[in-house]
Amino acid sequence: MTLALTDSDAPALCNLTGQIVRDNDYCSAHGGFSDIWMGTWLKGIEGCKVAIKVLRVSNENEDTQEKMNKRLHKEILVWQMLKHENVLPLFGITFDVGRNNPMGMVSPWVENGNLSGYLNRCGTALALWDRLRILCEIAAGLRYLHSSNVVHGDLSGSNVFIDGDGKALLADFGLSNVVAETYRLYVTSSIGGSVRWAAPEHFRLSRDHHVSTVTTHSDIYSYGSVILQTLSGKIPYHHLKRDAEVLLELNQGVHPPRPPELADEHWALIWQCWAEVPSARPAVTEVSEYVQHHFRTSSVCVSGATDYRPANHSQTLARSPDSTQPNVVGHGIARSVITLTVVCICVIPFLLHQFIALQTNIY
Repeated sequence: MTLALTDSDAPALCNLTGQIVRDNDYCSAHGGFSDIWMGTWLKGIEGCKVAIKVLRVSNENEDTQEKMNKRLHKEILVWQMLKHENVLPLFGITFDVGRNNPMGMVSPWVENGNLSGYLNRCGTALALWDRLRILCEIAAGLRYLHSSNVVHGDLSGSNVFIDGDGKALLADFGLSNVVAETYRLYVTSSIGGSVRWAAPEHFRLSRDHHVSTVTTHSDIYSYGSVILQTLSGKIPYHHLKRDAEVLLELNQGVHPPRPPELADEHWALIWQCWAEVPSARPAVTEVSEYVQHHFRTSSVCVSGATDYRPANHSQTLARSPDSTQPNVVGHGIARSVITLTVVCICVIPFLLHQFIALQTNIY
């Protein structure tokens, strides 16, 4: 399935305006450019709980809001067509959650929240078997996206959600792109609070002064970072407090350090996902099959163990073939959106200091 939609063949979005009631006057969660409310779908099955995500417009004028709604409409048409057990479904949209009629995206309320919070709460009580199962499900969802000509573009612990049964669900497609295009910022790259998971090529200028767009290869890099987080329980570069420090490390080619408890074969897979040359990274089909193999092995060999016993072997995965990249439906909204000019990192140190100062104000 190729998701190249035109106005004529795109299905209409399900308009749930008037059917959704917010449970509280205050949002339940928020990121740099979005707010999320818990609500109830009055006409849903037994009044089901839903999440209502709204992109925030800073100046809150009607023209900007209308422009954002139009751009957002195109992105969530794609989301609506994605049907997979490891992709968060979209119920529809609503326009009655704020001033100037912002478009709210309505999806199931996920009790366990995102992967980062889930791992923090579970700690060492989460068995290796469960961690590998989560990685299998994330890989399955990503494999589905790539087979549907969709690049996630912002895979991280903030936009993988864990439902009540412990199942992983991929979410947030195209939202940061909407924000960047709406505000016409003078940046060469716009990455959410997912800098710690992002591929380094996003922050480097080419000879013609362009920055690499998100691709299936960059998704694989981010998946390697998700593996690291899921198995260790810590976010990438956890020893660095600020994302600006992470950017410096990325620019210097420094990867997160290896946790001592990580098995050799798991670390080897992460490094293959982190290959410097994007096309040298394994394809999602190979990564998915590799993780599935280790999950099946752990099902036999591991019984509720939470420690990781290093092995003495690793498997080399085939390289991802060079091909025309799918349509980008990239960056999701994470806990904070950081827009930056790559020149700050690569060309003008003074601007980097300005960026770090800005981060200090944000935090």
